[in-house]
Amino acid sequence: MVDIEDNSGFTCRIECVRDITDVLSCLSSGTKKDVLCYIEATNESIMIMVTGRSKATQGRLNLSAELFDEYVCETNNNGNGNGNGNGNGSDAVRLSLNLSGLLDCLQLFGSSDTAAATMTYESSDASFRLSLE
Repeated sequence: MVDIEDNSGFTCRIECVRDITDVLSCLSSGTKKDVLCYIEATNESIMIMVTGRSKATQGRLNLSAELFDEYVCETNNNGNGNGNGNGNGSDAVRLSLNLSGLLDCLQLFGSSDTAAATMTYESSDASFRLSLE
């Protein structure tokens, strides 16, 4: 058995939290409090997907890296893959979060246009951090 260190993760920062809470609220409309959102981060974007009980996709959101003021995604294949987006998913960081909990945290400052957020996920210790300023 080979021990491979997993040091993949992503960090993104947005200066106006309201921009991201508005679009995430669209995914949560009419859903229960215990709904998970599946997040897949690549060098180009963050995809957020919500599924129902039957595992059918209820909503999908793709946030381009250009929408963020700062965006870094480190995958295990950075520098090793060809980066052609062939759909095999090997160049992505994946996690799942409670969508309502994420929205509740992002909305702590209400509808303020001056609130900024930084989201960081490190797969080495499976930790997701959300910092609000």
